[in-house]
Amino acid sequence: MAKHERHPELDLVAGYVLQALGPQDEARLLAHLMEGCEECEAALRDLSDATVAVGGSAPSAMPSDALRSRVLSDPRISGSAGASSDGGDGRDSGTDADARSRRAQERTPLRPRDGARTGGGRAMAGMLAAACLILAFGNYWFWQKAGEFRAERDAVQQTLREVEAELSAKEWIPKMVTAPGTDCYDLALTGSIDAPLNGTACFAKESGAAVVLLAELRPPSGRDYELWVLRGSVPTSLGVITADDEGRAAIRLDAIPDASAITAFAVSLEPAGGSPEAAPTGPVVMVAPVTS
Repeated sequence: MAKHERHPELDLVAGYVLQALGPQDEARLLAHLMEGCEECEAALRDLSDATVAVGGSAPSAMPSDALRSRVLSDPRISGSAGASSDGGDGRDSGTDADARSRRAQERTPLRPRDGARTGGGRAMAGMLAAACLILAFGNYWFWQKAGEFRAERDAVQQTLREVEAELSAKEWIPKMVTAPGTDCYDLALTGSIDAPLNGTACFAKESGAAVVLLAELRPPSGRDYELWVLRGSVPTSLGVITADDEGRAAIRLDAIPDASAITAFAVSLEPAGGSPEAAPTGPVVMVAPVTS
């Protein structure tokens, strides 16, 4: 059975409903919705409905008993502003006013609004809707933070790999240079350019392992140094040389093919990216002949 894949855009829906998305995330979600994702469309409808429910979930306000009495005892509302019952000066006594107020309350009781009768249920629905929104927003926040943590973790792991590789190279170079059957050859300047280059190639013919150490590699702008081996007069590129900020490079070669036929190591100055041909196109600036 195929495993259901959860769309990462689903985590953006809550932020969109709460108007908390940045421009890039909002554009990403809208583009995804335009592709017709039913799952994300359903989530958007549900969260939008929940937001409306939260706004309408507050219980209806009911008038207090004191306010009810004051309103019903007002002669302008009860209809008693005309002649008095005793034909006097048109003013009722306090006792008659109270009696009419009580009778009016008995005849026309204030009915609670429908929302008030179901206030408990609506309040519960509102609480559930609010909880859903909080969970959705929390999920969106967690998704963003998890992405940041993953990026930081990947950066740390990459740094650790680089440090481990550097330490491994530093340990490997002395072992290679001092291993039985390894011979070291100085890379001599050819005089084709005026640069204080220097280097050494240490090579074991039986295994084909080699390490080439170079210094003062500062190629002109738009140029690169390239490493070669020669088998007689046939050159083979070992790649463009990448030096550090101080112009140093340590090139590790675990097993050069057909190592027993190698007669020399060489360095040439090429266009950026290396020679476009199978042989040097620029000047050969350093050479180290390999003796038997």
